[in-house]
Amino acid sequence: MGEKKRPKRPRPAKRRTLPPDAKSLVEMIGTLSCKLARKAEHLQREAHDYKSRSGFRIMFEQRAAAFRRLAELDAAQAAELAEALGFQIDATLHDLTPEAK
Repeated sequence: MGEKKRPKRPRPAKRRTLPPDAKSLVEMIGTLSCKLARKAEHLQREAHDYKSRSGFRIMFEQRAAAFRRLAELDAAQAAELAEALGFQIDATLHDLTPEAK
C-alpha cells in the first residue's frame, strides 16, 4: 500500500500585522529607523554580508508599510514624522528615501 502523507504544519497563531493605532505605528517607525541606521553602518563596513542585506531590506519594507498605514490613519502626523526623520515622500507614499543633503 501507499505511504501516508504527513499532515501539514500548523500555521503560527500570531500573524505579523501592523498595529491598529497611530501612536504604536510612530513608535514602530522610530525603532525601525534606528535599527536601519545601525544596519546601514554595518553594511558600509561589511559590503558582502548578504544575510544582513536581506534583513535590511525586510526592515525597510516594514517601515515603508508602517508609513503607508500611518498616512491612512493620520496623514498630517505621517508628513510631520517623515520631515523629522528627513525623508522625501512622494504623493502615494510608495517611495520612502532619505533626502540628499
